[in-house]
Amino acid sequence: MKFLSVIGHWLIDILFGFSASEKALNKELLKIHEQTPSEPIPTLKYHPNPLATMSALDVHGISKPKTCDCCGRKTNITCGIFGINFIPNEYSHVKKAEVEPQLCLHCIANGSATTKFDGKFIDPDASDCPIHDPEKRDELAFRTLGTYSHRVSLWLTCCDDYCALIDCDQSGYVIEIRGIKHKLKKRWLASEGSKIYTFEDVQKALDVGTHIGYLFRCIHCKKYRLYLDKRK
Repeated sequence: MKFLSVIGHWLIDILFGFSASEKALNKELLKIHEQTPSEPIPTLKYHPNPLATMSALDVHGISKPKTCDCCGRKTNITCGIFGINFIPNEYSHVKKAEVEPQLCLHCIANGSATTKFDGKFIDPDASDCPIHDPEKRDELAFRTLGTYSHRVSLWLTCCDDYCALIDCDQSGYVIEIRGIKHKLKKRWLASEGSKIYTFEDVQKALDVGTHIGYLFRCIHCKKYRLYLDKRK
């Protein structure tokens, strides 16, 4: 019996030791993934970490600072207006631009970018539940950075407000290192026609790359939500 007890404690030590090491590793991987900006950046209410979602790029140590085509300031952290799926109005002059305008996050946060280039970043009506508050709608449309390359077709909501987009997952890696699988099993939504019915289907869709996972978090109750958008 004593022998079995020793073996049991040994197995527990190994398992818990591995679990602790795995958690520590995931914590370090998450720090790397989220990135620490090389310069101060404004807080975007509905898209607080655009470096993690890769919607903005920090070129510090890679290339020279870029010039924002809205305010003219030099900055290491910018995004291309076409890459983030800017939605120009009918007569917006940005449609005729031969070189992609670069924007700094400050001009996005204060709304001057959408004013200058005459358009919006996000369609406030493209949400899973309608939000009628004009201030919230304007914040999402005119002062929230869009998503890079593939435009998210549905912005998730919770507690009568738009959720904050905190990450994009293209392989299941982000959900894994954040350790939040158990928090998403009943809090996910897939784009129309995806044929995804269970959380196992969700994981498979991310693993094989047929969908992009947009990880949202409610700015009020702090619960996570996941939207799977089928790649175009």
